[in-house]
Amino acid sequence: MLPPRPSRRFCPRHAFPATRRRCTVAYQTRLEIHTVKKWLPLACMLLLAPVARAETLNLVGSSWPPFSEQSLPSNGMASELVAEAMRRAGYETKFVVGNWERIAQGAGMGLGGVIIGIWRTEERAQTLAFSKPYLQNVIRVAKLRDTDYTFQQLLGGERKDLAMGLVRDFAYGDILDQFDKHPRFMENQLQQVILKLRQGRIDFTVGSELALRYSIDTYFPIDAGKFALSPPIALRGLRIAVSLQHPEHATIISRFETAMEEMKGDGTYHRIIDPYRKPASATR
Repeated sequence: MLPPRPSRRFCPRHAFPATRRRCTVAYQTRLEIHTVKKWLPLACMLLLAPVARAETLNLVGSSWPPFSEQSLPSNGMASELVAEAMRRAGYETKFVVGNWERIAQGAGMGLGGVIIGIWRTEERAQTLAFSKPYLQNVIRVAKLRDTDYTFQQLLGGERKDLAMGLVRDFAYGDILDQFDKHPRFMENQLQQVILKLRQGRIDFTVGSELALRYSIDTYFPIDAGKFALSPPIALRGLRIAVSLQHPEHATIISRFETAMEEMKGDGTYHRIIDPYRKPASATR
């Protein structure tokens, strides 16, 4: 209960202004003490309550250097871009690498986290929410420079006898439509495909320019000049994706896109991707 107010009835002590002021001050002091005692327990509870932590998102990707790879600084270019954008968006993140087929299946079932690098298709859009592209994958054909056929002959369909090397479980999509008549040989990693190409066991391969250059320069630096890349044959926007079953999928993507625009504006975006860009090889 509040302390009683001073009596409004006439009191000889209150007949003088100074006395009335002292009584009023005394009452206000008792009221303040009472208020502090009343709200102090609640204030302590709020101060001692655990602070809500930012949501932790799993950033999921397959081994696809230089975009996502645990052995690279910050887990690769795409991983670093997405992790920085999510940090600015208020999320904590953890990088998880896995088999691509399992990643895609898990995301479609509402499992897993944020896929950090994926191409949009209508089929995938049935189960996944996609961001706007934050990178452009330039798709090129790679072959040995000294061959008896040109890129024009290969891309023009004149040499259906040429063998093609591909990475198992990689989502090439309709990129392969123009090569449907060529014999195909599958490997688990792109560097294995490049090795077969260097040995002459296959005639060409196809993939993202940055991934092709990374594998050639990293694993075959002495022979790098023996490879040639075609002019671009396709462009694919690299995006993040979140399961439509995730209750916050729209919020996650919206915050990511806002943060990515901020990164482009302040120079962070180019600071991350520029070290991975190299001059184009000669083509013919």
